Amino acid sequence: MKKEPDWESMVLGRTQAIDFIGGLMEEWRKMAEQYRVIYKTGLAECYEECAEMLETKIEDFSRT
Repeated sequence: MKKEPDWESMVLGRTQAIDFIGGLMEEWRKMAEQYRVIYKTGLAECYEECAEMLETKIEDFSRT
């Protein structure tokens, strides 16, 4: 017999992932703004720098 999926766990996991990504995007935006102000560069360059800094946070989250 086929086991019914654990919908509650799936929804909880998805909600946690969405919350994590939302927090990550907010942190990314703040870091980019600070970087832009400090180094007076274009916003696109800031996002590239910040993306590199956040890679480890994504890797850490994917391990949990």
